[in-house]
Amino acid sequence: MNFKFENLNLIKPIPLSENPKLMKHLHEKKAKIVDQFRPKEMDFVDIYPESEILADLEEMRKIEENFHNNEEQKYKTELSSLLEAVLADQIESNNWLGENTEVVPASRYDDIKYGVDIVSIYREEDSEEYLGLGVDVAFANDKRNIISKLDGIKLLLKNGLIPKLKYFEDPSTGEHKELLVPKVVVGTRQSSAEKLLKTWGGESADRNKKLANDPMQSKIILESMYQINYFRNYLNELIKDEKNLNKKNKYQSIQDAYEKMYVIFSNIYQEKEEIIKSHINEISDDIVYETILEYTKS
Repeated sequence: MNFKFENLNLIKPIPLSENPKLMKHLHEKKAKIVDQFRPKEMDFVDIYPESEILADLEEMRKIEENFHNNEEQKYKTELSSLLEAVLADQIESNNWLGENTEVVPASRYDDIKYGVDIVSIYREEDSEEYLGLGVDVAFANDKRNIISKLDGIKLLLKNGLIPKLKYFEDPSTGEHKELLVPKVVVGTRQSSAEKLLKTWGGESADRNKKLANDPMQSKIILESMYQINYFRNYLNELIKDEKNLNKKNKYQSIQDAYEKMYVIFSNIYQEKEEIIKSHINEISDDIVYETILEYTKS
């Protein structure tokens, strides 16, 4: 038998970038789940001057234009946006962050300007107040992008600031306001992101079962916990070393928000502990998970 390896027609996975039909379907799902529920900046003329909103929209246009000039960056931004839709959908439909979590999408401006794609809302007992956790959805094949995002959060905290949404509409009251939110970066390597998107956009009979047990939910719980713990400890050190009372108070206020989030995620972890244990070997070699683990010294 004259066998030649190079003559074999080996089966290879089709990248999402080469599957326009599936990409179209994914964008249509995202539009129904996320895009149509984004706050519209021009609706906020009740709290901001129209001229300020128009300036924000022009700034957003210029940032987007830079993305679109780079084809590789454009595709990565597209994947990240689709991954955001999966998280928004599964956090609610399959309780990826427990049973009492609500997700609202950020405005397009806040997504682009402040890197907050979605906001997970956790209502506190016996209170109409809630805490929002800003989630910056990312995927990567190397560490640089993730480290840059984490450094950005750390710099904000050092300056006594906390990530915010400028255009937030309260899902209960419809009130327009600015919302201050602790922020974390969650994500996965590109190959895992594409695999998850194919499942989410597929039509197999066991699709929902696969999504309900997908390792991504364990990644976002652990990645969030590592960062919340790291940043609350970092803020504690800033509080100890700061002599200026005004800045010390700012640090304390932000630290209080991260402390509340730590309690919330500790409860989520306990609720999801068994499924996290079942995923740990699979997720431990993910570059985003590894980078966050290393950065936070967890």
